[in-house]
Amino acid sequence: MMQFSENASSIILLGDFNARTATMPDFIVPDDTLFDILDLTDNQDVDTLKNMYSYNFLLDYNIPLQRSSEDKKSNGFGSKLIDMCKRCSLYIANGRLFDDTIGKTTCKNVSLIDYLIISPDLFNYITNFNVLDFDPMISDVHNRIHFTLSFQTLKQVNPKNINDLDHTKIKWNPVHANQFQQVLSNRLGEIDSALDDLDSNQNITTEQVNMVVNDLGNVLTQTASSVLGNSNIRSYKSSNSNKPWFDRACRGKRDAFHQVKAKFKHDKSDNVRLLLNERSREFKKQMSNSFNKYKDKCANELRNFSKSDSKQFWKLLNKFSNSKKDSPDISIETFSEYFKKS
Repeated sequence: MMQFSENASSIILLGDFNARTATMPDFIVPDDTLFDILDLTDNQDVDTLKNMYSYNFLLDYNIPLQRSSEDKKSNGFGSKLIDMCKRCSLYIANGRLFDDTIGKTTCKNVSLIDYLIISPDLFNYITNFNVLDFDPMISDVHNRIHFTLSFQTLKQVNPKNINDLDHTKIKWNPVHANQFQQVLSNRLGEIDSALDDLDSNQNITTEQVNMVVNDLGNVLTQTASSVLGNSNIRSYKSSNSNKPWFDRACRGKRDAFHQVKAKFKHDKSDNVRLLLNERSREFKKQMSNSFNKYKDKCANELRNFSKSDSKQFWKLLNKFSNSKKDSPDISIETFSEYFKKS
């Protein structure tokens, strides 16, 4: 992380660190006498000076230096996490921002071990931060962390026209494997040339490595595109309607789960937590049972219609199909050649 932080302008770390840090400071306020001891001037070792005074970003954005935390205990992993933050000029967002100025616990309503850790300049781009209530449908013991990053974009995209954007993908087809290898072998000179340039350069920069990696990626994608062709990605349209297998029993278990979940927001006792976990397991089990029941029903209907009513059979089969293809994957020529050999 120390090596990565030296080359990255901004860093975001998010997740479960198993580290209890209580309110240990994640910053260092340097002593001005260090300038004399280390013989640092304004024109020397700019990066060192920048890291030493990175806490000024928080002061400029009116972010408190001292964190708050409902978890008053710390452990060895917590000390290591704090040490990493200090060495890499990273700061913990928990207990500092918006709806979490108290440093809410994130695990079993006891410990704070899930963090958002960021570079100090990113505090200016966070517009929302909160630790959400425990939900056993999402995790067994952890609370979710919710935050929003807001950036200005160079080009505004109208959400109404989002489906008009050109989205394509390349789908691999093993039938064209030999052709792909042949076309790619014709471009090996470009790859060898790029790698030779790196080998001959003793002072390789990150930008040069990124350019070579980008060029290699372009060779592969361009070769794949010329051999396999591009296909449009169908845009996903969300639907608020329930799935056909989500029956009355599922709705009943869902309602029971949400009732206890609403109660848990006001009463975080162990009894309510256990009841919430129980309702969550019942809800998941019911969804699994209903889905399997619906799947068996569909299979039986297809089996019966295949023998008695071909029209209904294909109608039902098209209903269950997730996608419609305008053309088959196998060309007519390939199809014909296959049966000629037979």
